[in-house]
Amino acid sequence: MAVSLRSKAVRPYPHVGEIGSGDLDSVGPRLRAVLAAAGYTEPALETVLRGPLWQVDPEVGVRRLGGSLRDTLIRLFLLSKPVRADAARSALAPLPLDRLLHARLLLSRRGGVIRARTRLIPYDGLILACDVEPRDFASIPAGYVDGVTPPSRFLASLTVRRPIKAALDLGTGCGVHALLAARHSRRVVAVDVNPRALRYTAFNASLNRSPNIECRRGSLFEPVTGERFDLIVANPPYVISPDAALWLRDSGQAGDGLCRELIEAAPSFLADGGWAIVLVNWIHTRNEAWWVPLRRWVEGEGFDAWLLRYRTEDPLDYAAVWNGGWRARGAQYGRAIDRWRAYYHRLGIRAIGTGAILLRRRSAPRHWLRADDFPSPITGAAGDQLARTAQVQDFLAGSVGNRDLLNERLSLVPRHRLEQSVGNRGRRRTVLRLEAPLAFSMAVSPVVLDLLSRLDGRQPLGAAIAGLARSTSRPPRALTRSLLPPIRRLLRAGLLRRGPSA
Repeated sequence: MAVSLRSKAVRPYPHVGEIGSGDLDSVGPRLRAVLAAAGYTEPALETVLRGPLWQVDPEVGVRRLGGSLRDTLIRLFLLSKPVRADAARSALAPLPLDRLLHARLLLSRRGGVIRARTRLIPYDGLILACDVEPRDFASIPAGYVDGVTPPSRFLASLTVRRPIKAALDLGTGCGVHALLAARHSRRVVAVDVNPRALRYTAFNASLNRSPNIECRRGSLFEPVTGERFDLIVANPPYVISPDAALWLRDSGQAGDGLCRELIEAAPSFLADGGWAIVLVNWIHTRNEAWWVPLRRWVEGEGFDAWLLRYRTEDPLDYAAVWNGGWRARGAQYGRAIDRWRAYYHRLGIRAIGTGAILLRRRSAPRHWLRADDFPSPITGAAGDQLARTAQVQDFLAGSVGNRDLLNERLSLVPRHRLEQSVGNRGRRRTVLRLEAPLAFSMAVSPVVLDLLSRLDGRQPLGAAIAGLARSTSRPPRALTRSLLPPIRRLLRAGLLRRGPSA
């Protein structure tokens, strides 16, 4: 395995597993073979447990299991429940149980009971090792390594996938984004300040037979000074927090300083045509548009920027979400919320945004900046859609006037649908919606609908508008002036494409 680990020895934590002993490079592939033979896959486990794995309640899930070998593995590695040594030995065969005990992946207890020191989570064809979930919030150590979380799934959905030379995963955690990038990158550099995270990433590279991942320890871009990448993905410790207790959550910087620092530095580490996709939280006032602070982060030359907001939260609600692990300890939960709220008051924080920033380095005379709210929860990989929409945005940014647009041959994208409704006053409203991971939509007037029916990708837009003018006896120039703005918005939303429909 060509997986390097540049870090000092890792001190053990009493509350979570500690991998690193034994020959992990040989254990990983053999363990993966055992899991594959048992059908330990995401679809299979979701069927057994009747829901997404990240939502499974261990106490409910364990009661859905029987006595099969796969059920034993689920009980042991996914739900972190104890199993008898003889059952574990049978489920893991032909991999000797002692090998996993020596590698500290399993722990033997009195009475012939085996517990897992790590979780093994199947995700998108991968198996990802991470720390066992702690019993309560108070027992989470600074170096805790989480598994596949909703934010990590969110980042994976946004990532633009294409064959590339080099990718960088900042704040790699258990290495999920490094492993996903390794499928389409010649080499991947995984960076984290947490040495335990790098141990997990190195082991997961072995477990998933990904020899093109290199692990480096350091903060942000320090370990890759002078290098350029075709893809940068980052799920950093973006939470706006007064604490520095958890490396996976707290940046140790005031406010949203870490996210801003990361975004401002990222373009200089991108190769031409390269993408950076970064999850961020940011501060904004109630009286300003949510994208105004982020616009200041992306001031610069040589790159395009796409700002995406998922939600904006009141600071009190935000503090409650990020301290929810204390909820079982009522008094401590209340004190934590009060301490976080006092911090926000000192900094004058009135609202906190959650979303993502996409940057693309591009050699062009003109660049673009756009800001969008997420039209709906993402359902599936949106990377291809984002790349296609960016190409249309390039065209709109580079256009010198309406004549260029009128000469274009446009057509509706195949995956769209019309939604019609009747308002309180009997007015009919028609919405054109994209059937895609990012379901952008736009209300369209009857005249725009009439024009869209004429756009087949074979005749120029100007000719289609002229034909519409003749059929409706409307002045061509006035009709053109009224139709070009909605056509631009439809292109921007990805509802129209250049060329004929597929």
